Amino acid sequence: MSDLKFSCPHCKQHLEGPEELLGRVEECPLCGKNFQVQKSELRQVPQAVRQNVNVEVKRGASPLGIAALVMGIIACLVCWVPFLGLLAVPLALIGIVLAFVGLIMALVSKKTGFSFPISGVAICLLSLFIAFTTTGGCAKAIYDATETGQRTNQTIVPVPGSQESPSVASPKIAGQPPKVPVTQWTKATSALRQGDIQIQVKSARVGSVALKDMFGDAKKSQDELLTLTIMISNLSAGEKIEFSTWRGPSFRFGQDFAALSDDNENVYKRINFGVSSVPVGGVDSESIYPGKSIADVLVFETPVAAAKWLHLELPAKNYDGEGMIRFEIPSTMITR
Repeated sequence: MSDLKFSCPHCKQHLEGPEELLGRVEECPLCGKNFQVQKSELRQVPQAVRQNVNVEVKRGASPLGIAALVMGIIACLVCWVPFLGLLAVPLALIGIVLAFVGLIMALVSKKTGFSFPISGVAICLLSLFIAFTTTGGCAKAIYDATETGQRTNQTIVPVPGSQESPSVASPKIAGQPPKVPVTQWTKATSALRQGDIQIQVKSARVGSVALKDMFGDAKKSQDELLTLTIMISNLSAGEKIEFSTWRGPSFRFGQDFAALSDDNENVYKRINFGVSSVPVGGVDSESIYPGKSIADVLVFETPVAAAKWLHLELPAKNYDGEGMIRFEIPSTMITR
């Protein structure tokens, strides 16, 4: 239906009325004057056109997905650190559970989106992969280094007049192979060689230890201790060897200090006298030139009198070698 819209020609007031007013004389309600409604003043008000409107309901952010993403980001911050990165595992697993719950809720209710749960799952899985890869690789490297460092890698150099042969840590059972690799120990009456380095136990003595302080003044230990003097010789023709003492400890990775035990399974502590005093005749670190030798003086607790022999382990890494040098020192070699 159309409405009639017109204006008063006298006061220009816009008026509106039914279509039946067309051509009639009407009084202007504003100025009070009469006028005829003209046809030219008829305007059609178009009816509203009905249209089909598609309403799209926007999904909101998933709170659980956001929580999963946060857990994944926190896990990624620590997963790069070997061993410590394993703390990322429970965080990532919790994040994955939250993300899957968020995905289920998004499928069922359709009120939350999928972006945050999917991102959370991806970040958590990435942190798990990095944590296991980093820690597993580091653990394998440590295991391989330890296994290599514990191998006996030495050649016996008989000392003139010595008929000693190497011994083993445990006897073999006739007709049966050993269940574990047998550790080889060489009698300390012989020298050992690895590459261009020759190592020999020159003496083993129980008594007071001669010391010198940082000012070069001489003194002695109050207790009687076991002193082992180890000679290290460079047999190469032209290569200089860098050596660091077996007294330890230092800040290098892995074992770089001597270890001593006996046939009664007693383990003897290394004795250090602090940075102010060192045993006379020993070195801390030294360059061994071709054809030259140096002495490393090691001090341990006094062995028990009932010990028949002592086992001395010396890491070869202290002169950039491989494996472990192992001596068996008979009690008859120890002077008291």
